[in-house]
Amino acid sequence: MRTLRHYMRQLVALFVALTPGIVVFGMPTEIRAQSTTISGVRVQIGSTIFQLWSPQAISAGQTLVLAQNPTPGSTPFNFDTSDVAGCPVAIVSGTATSLGSSTPFAFSDSTKVLTPAGCPPNTTFNEAQNYTQIGQFNSDGLQITVSVGYADNDHSDACGGGDVPNGAPSCFPTPFDGAATFFQGSAQAQAGACLKGVTPCYDSGVILFKATPIAANACPLTQGFWKNHFPGSWPSSVIANGLKIGSKTYTKDQLEANLEKPPAGGNALLILSHQLIAAKLNILNGSNPAPIAATITAADALIDGLNINSDFIASGSSLGQQMTALADTLDSFNSSTLTPTCTAPQ
Repeated sequence: MRTLRHYMRQLVALFVALTPGIVVFGMPTEIRAQSTTISGVRVQIGSTIFQLWSPQAISAGQTLVLAQNPTPGSTPFNFDTSDVAGCPVAIVSGTATSLGSSTPFAFSDSTKVLTPAGCPPNTTFNEAQNYTQIGQFNSDGLQITVSVGYADNDHSDACGGGDVPNGAPSCFPTPFDGAATFFQGSAQAQAGACLKGVTPCYDSGVILFKATPIAANACPLTQGFWKNHFPGSWPSSVIANGLKIGSKTYTKDQLEANLEKPPAGGNALLILSHQLIAAKLNILNGSNPAPIAATITAADALIDGLNINSDFIASGSSLGQQMTALADTLDSFNSSTLTPTCTAPQ
């Protein structure tokens, strides 16, 4: 009776998986969202913390720009990140919320766009800098790209002058106020200090969020891609709730640990789980599940009852041979061989 129930569950799962418009595979269902809300944005540079902005929802094709944003009575140039001493690296973090699922993000400004002054070989210059991308992540149907720049018409030098490696040709990165869909910032008057006497002015770090839709029928990505782009490019449902492999739900960190672990000694369980994790992430990322549905169901059935991070199945064993055969098919899917009409990333 237990065996009959086991096979019935497999048949039901396969039927649902092959039904157009339904994606199950024992994982959280991903619903394509129209917008996501960026909130709690915080910039930490050493011991200095900037947290000046209110939540803002953005939809596909829209941009959100955050700059100096003083409240009455506070420091006018309250996001002057270039004045933080010691040439440290800034960390930009926050949360994106969509359809009840929250995705935390945190990215390093490793090129020090927000802290240009005092960073060798830079000397004295106007600090305006173009945007540099520091990270990206998915939030239920949207890919959010995060970039940083610098707005500065508060100094006497020509914009983009001196040794600024990413110097802006104008005083502001693009888009800025008037060009971004949503802008949170305020120019400040400072007599005699603004460039060429023009007031009001900015001396401010700038953060840009850009939302683009994840393409339907997106081309699958390899398990190496998912391993190397954790957590920024992973689906928000997996970041929040983990992913079921076999009969066990693994957290995002357990999944990444699995992808990072080489299949030493020919561990067929690792070989299969690497490709199965990638395939499920690809489907949540918009890839067509039809060509691989039956293989995923079969792979989950073989892994059922095993721990993908601790158990060992020899590749030469009967079970191991079944696992590696399924892994080969999943690898073909993850390499886009089974989806010739898919839409490649832009």
